Amino acid sequence: MATISIDYDSSQGDVELILEDREDSRLDKAEDEASKLIEQPKAALYNVRVKVKKIHLRVSSLRLASSSEYFRAMLEGSQFPEGKQLKENGLVQVRLSDPEDKPEAFMIVLSALYEKDIEMPTKIGFQTLQNVAVLVDKYQWHVPITPHAISWFDGLESTPAFPKSFDGDLLTWLWIAWLFGIKDHFKSLSRIAQQEGCNSIDPMEVDIRLPERVVGKPFLFYSISYAHVRIATRLFI
Repeated sequence: MATISIDYDSSQGDVELILEDREDSRLDKAEDEASKLIEQPKAALYNVRVKVKKIHLRVSSLRLASSSEYFRAMLEGSQFPEGKQLKENGLVQVRLSDPEDKPEAFMIVLSALYEKDIEMPTKIGFQTLQNVAVLVDKYQWHVPITPHAISWFDGLESTPAFPKSFDGDLLTWLWIAWLFGIKDHFKSLSRIAQQEGCNSIDPMEVDIRLPERVVGKPFLFYSISYAHVRIATRLFI
C-alpha cells in the first residue's frame, strides 16, 4: 500500500487533508478514477499500477474557508482544534474519516476550487457524480461545482444508468437534480416517480437524501417550485 501526496498550493498550502482507503468494495473503481487525476502521466510512462492506502492533499486554508462555510467554521478562529492548531503552528492536518469522503470526489472538487480545468473530467460516472454531490451537500460547495455537475448530469442522460422507470437509483438521481437546481431533469424524474411510485417514502431513511418538504405522502412532490427557489437563493447569496 502506498501513500500519495498532492500539492495543490505550493505557496500557501497550510492545510493537509488526509483521506484513507477504507477497503470499500467499490474502491477499485474509485482508485482507477483517482489515478487518472493524479498519476496518469507517470502510469502511462512507466506502466506501473500502485494500490493507494492514504492520500494527502495539501491546500490553502484561505481557499477552503472562502469556498466552504464548513471549513470556514473549522479553520478560522480557535473554536475548533484544527483552527487552534493552524493559528499556533501555521499548518494543520485534517483527517477526513467519514466513509462518504471519497478521495476521487475530493480531488475533483479541489480541481474546481483551484480552477485546474486540465484536471477536471468532462464526463464522470453516476457513482462518482453521487460522491461529488455528497461532498457538495456536506461542505457547501454548491457554487464552484454546480456548473460542472449540470454538464456531467446532462452527459449521463443518454447512458443506460439514467433512470427510465422507478428503479432503486431514481431517488438518488432526483436528489442530485434537486441539489444542483437542474430544473428540467428534476421535473422529468419527479414525473416518473409520481406515475410509478405506489408506496409512501420515509424521508428519515438514511438513503433518502431528499428533504422531507420535497417528498410528499403518498409520494407526491408538492414543493418543486419552492425547492428550486431555495436552491437558487442558496447558490447565489
